[in-house]
Amino acid sequence: MVSDSLEELHEMARRIGVPRFGFQNHPRHPHYDLPPVKRDLAIQNGAIPVTVKELIEVVSRNTPQ
Repeated sequence: MVSDSLEELHEMARRIGVPRFGFQNHPRHPHYDLPPVKRDLAIQNGAIPVTVKELIEVVSRNTPQ
């Protein structure tokens, strides 16, 4: 799970019950890895599902060269 802001990312994780230790603080794409049940819960709470390809495209566009 990724977000436009870390605040929003952590808030969604808190809302769906993902512990903070699940946070992956990668410099280019901080995120949470979600099991399927949490992914479904995130979507129910407003997350927008994307494919891996779509995610890579967005991360690549937003990464300074």
